[in-house]
Amino acid sequence: MTTLPADQVTTYLLPPAAYTEQSWFDREREQLFENTWVFCGVEHDLAAPGDFLTIDVGRSPIVVVRDGDDGLRAFHNICRHRGLLLVDDAGNCGKGLVCPYHRWNYGLDGSLRSVPQRDQYPELDYSQLGLHAVRCETWKSLVFVNLDPEAETLDSWMGDLGSQLEGFHPESLVEISTLEHPVASNWKLYVENHVDWLHLWYIHAGSLSQYHHSSGERREFGRHWTSFEPINEEPDPAVDPGGLHPIPGLSALEASNGAHFIFPSLTLFTNAGYWMLGQVVPEAPDRFTLRLRIFAVPGSDPAGFDEVIETVMHEDYAVAEAIQKALRSPAFEVGPLASSYEREIMRFHRHYLHYVDSVDQP
Repeated sequence: MTTLPADQVTTYLLPPAAYTEQSWFDREREQLFENTWVFCGVEHDLAAPGDFLTIDVGRSPIVVVRDGDDGLRAFHNICRHRGLLLVDDAGNCGKGLVCPYHRWNYGLDGSLRSVPQRDQYPELDYSQLGLHAVRCETWKSLVFVNLDPEAETLDSWMGDLGSQLEGFHPESLVEISTLEHPVASNWKLYVENHVDWLHLWYIHAGSLSQYHHSSGERREFGRHWTSFEPINEEPDPAVDPGGLHPIPGLSALEASNGAHFIFPSLTLFTNAGYWMLGQVVPEAPDRFTLRLRIFAVPGSDPAGFDEVIETVMHEDYAVAEAIQKALRSPAFEVGPLASSYEREIMRFHRHYLHYVDSVDQP
């Protein structure tokens, strides 16, 4: 864990082009997302043999599947015959992945099992035409993939992050709500807002007024962050979601309001009654989708909580979209950042630039 001095001077490190130009977006896909651990789902999604989900990681379509030995495997979602996508979205593929084009059949272990009209391929070597495998590992029931075969393990990547979240056992929770929001901004503007502590007093002056921001605790774990803040002694009932049963076994810190970040693009929200994932899905330089999945103790009622989340999230989206509109102005520039409350923005930039070449290519 790295602790930054509160008086450290912070500087905004990315130029406007990083949020508007296709060349930056293309480099991100290739250099960042294809070389880091990327969240793709939860083990709840892959409960039975043959259950699968799909995700685009950088330039590559990927399929993750539960195999017959109760393990998880990931592959490039591309048939080795003519390159068609094997499956879309999510579902169950039975005992294997079958290409809809010419019916090449792959086992749940990725091996090529059968080919119709075998006589048409006199030199076919089944052992050389299995699906290309991708690394797949889990952390606290969250499923991640990594296209780099030489990358560090997921546990190493996460470091000591789990020490702040030990009491949460998301595998014992149930999904009570799913929300999906398209946002007209670059994905990094949302991440920067997420790790910006300063805006809590202003953008969320009403929606998060029940929390004591000045007493919050923020910690850095390599590329990742956790933050917690206590509730005021007399919370405003108008913004208290209610309806969620307390998660057993949480520490006092864990039961406070938590907003965390797993580099490069997963936001995580916690509280006494929920574990919420915010999957950032970049789609274009000026567009992304945020997929929110809320997990809680069985029997919890999400109705009031969903309303609060919609309010808070749209306050954040409005900020990101307004900055996106201003970015193309020749007058646009970023002034000094708050030495403590905005320092994580600079840290995010540094981790990002470790992967992404900042010089436009000819």
